[in-house]
Amino acid sequence: MGRKLETDSIADTPWIKTEDYAERVLWGEVENPLSKTKVTLQDGLEILELLETGVMVRLPARVASEGHVLRLRLEHRVVNPFKAGKAGKAGLNKKGSFLAFVAIGRVASIENAAPEGDGKVWQIATVNFTQFDEADWRKFVEDYEDIQAAVRGQVQARKG
Repeated sequence: MGRKLETDSIADTPWIKTEDYAERVLWGEVENPLSKTKVTLQDGLEILELLETGVMVRLPARVASEGHVLRLRLEHRVVNPFKAGKAGKAGLNKKGSFLAFVAIGRVASIENAAPEGDGKVWQIATVNFTQFDEADWRKFVEDYEDIQAAVRGQVQARKG
């Protein structure tokens, strides 16, 4: 018979390191000042691809149209499923600063995506940055690539 736990939550168990279960996500927020619409991951925003000077994103239908100017904020976040506030907190890089990037961009192209099983309609938008700090963007992409390389290394190590 096992030892009775004094807690109802894995997060409160001192011998389990819940940070081992944390997931790194690419979080984003897109705002269209023209339509006064703001979407985040919780609204269905998905960052599909980081481009040389822009991004490809999946947006809920009617958030933007070709030629619209958007404000974007992208962050590397750490989400721990055992901690309160599951939306995630911004991850910190080695220097202790937030891994975040802010830009203004113009929608270069937009396509309707096939509806999902729940019937929601999405758009795939390519956004080219028009006002941004190029050095910050390069650093953001490099940090993202470093995180991806570390994840691939961990997966390979576990495969043996």
